[in-house]
Amino acid sequence: MALTIVQVGMGGNSNAPAFSAYYSGGAQTPAANTWTKLIFNTKDFDTANAFDATTNYRFTPLVAGYYQINLICTLGQNGSSTTNFYSSIYKNGTSYANTLTGQVANGSYSNQSISIVIYMNGSTDYVEAYVNPSATGYYPQANIRSMAFSGCLMRAT
Repeated sequence: MALTIVQVGMGGNSNAPAFSAYYSGGAQTPAANTWTKLIFNTKDFDTANAFDATTNYRFTPLVAGYYQINLICTLGQNGSSTTNFYSSIYKNGTSYANTLTGQVANGSYSNQSISIVIYMNGSTDYVEAYVNPSATGYYPQANIRSMAFSGCLMRAT
């Protein structure tokens, strides 16, 4: 019996779009009850130079297909009230997938993650990450990897 190896995805193309980015710097401070874009200004890698880590903080793939997109958020609460906290992956300026951590108390942390497969057309589609606390005093953690955004092409179309 012979073994047959089948290539999947980009047909062996090592330049398939993939990125991993995180935030390095002081704490970001989103306003209460407002969707605020997260800043991811440092890249671990960006195989197709498709993640903007200086201006828009978004991923715009160069190849149409199905992408695995991941978001990790760790936020601290230093305000005086208990609050809800939302995080979301936006596609083309609209919330595509989100999470909710409810009733997080002062002095505690909220850990959230989103992982979803999204079809992207490769030329005009883009994804970004947003947060929305229901009260002031929430701040995304500046620790490396506690705020991370990543994605990769799973299957080209």
